[in-house]
Amino acid sequence: MSNGEVPRACSLSVVLPVLDGAETLPRCLAALRGSSLRDFEIVAIDDGSSDDTAAILAAEGVDVLLRNAAPAGCFAARNQGAEAARGQVLLFVDADVEVASDTLAKVWRHCGEGTRDAVIGLYALDHPHANLASRYKNAWIRWSYLRHGSEVDWFFTAVGAVRRDVWKRVGGFAESFDRTTGGGDLDFGRKLREAGVVVLLDKTLAVVHRRRFGVWSLLVNDFNRARGWAGLGLSRLGVRGSARAGLALCLYRIEMVPVALVGAAAYLIVSRDFLVWAAANVSIGFALRCAALQFLDHLACGFGVLAALLRV
Repeated sequence: MSNGEVPRACSLSVVLPVLDGAETLPRCLAALRGSSLRDFEIVAIDDGSSDDTAAILAAEGVDVLLRNAAPAGCFAARNQGAEAARGQVLLFVDADVEVASDTLAKVWRHCGEGTRDAVIGLYALDHPHANLASRYKNAWIRWSYLRHGSEVDWFFTAVGAVRRDVWKRVGGFAESFDRTTGGGDLDFGRKLREAGVVVLLDKTLAVVHRRRFGVWSLLVNDFNRARGWAGLGLSRLGVRGSARAGLALCLYRIEMVPVALVGAAAYLIVSRDFLVWAAANVSIGFALRCAALQFLDHLACGFGVLAALLRV
């Protein structure tokens, strides 16, 4: 369905923003089409793509297709899709994600048939790319989610659902956040929490994440995310001016200097929980290879926090 047409009423709307997603989009759409839940629509937003995304979406015949002449940003695109949706429940999915056949049905049981206002899932352990950086990043995110209980205070737009009336009540996503520095998920979670909405983390709601990372792209990604998230936190705390520089100096002295002096051996002790989990759930060899990469990754995150403090 194209712009201007009225989509059919349905129980659940999948909101799918896409920017240059031609490589992963076909598998994402095929997985959605294979869902056991049949009463849903796909609302796709082509956010100014320059690859074959538009042709793929047109050929697939999604229920609602919105197009931006130039990128508006991933959170603006999600708001556009949510506005155009007609489902009682909005399920946000990224274009590099493959849902399981029962993902939509589980979401509906929580937020449609059940009493939950919002639910998120997590990444599956399986990953389509065999290189270390991709598998490490995927495993790290999964492990970090598994550490939490069933109720959390953030949202996850890779696979996250909210009742449409709740989305409208909290005012949707803040559109000032971008995909590079992130923060929009955290901010939306804050808005839900302040509205009294509890987000359920369903650890059986696992999806396959098809994004490929190299070592350098991983470090750059996590530097930018740490910079964005730390900047968001500092803004909320009202930390400005010379206070930022003072915090930066403290962080350097407390965190970076001991790491440099003590080295990777001590860092392995600090990171043992993840490495033990990786060894038990994947292999000892995988855990050992992750150790060095994790050290570099957390250094990149530390420098990202410093950059936020110094507003670099």
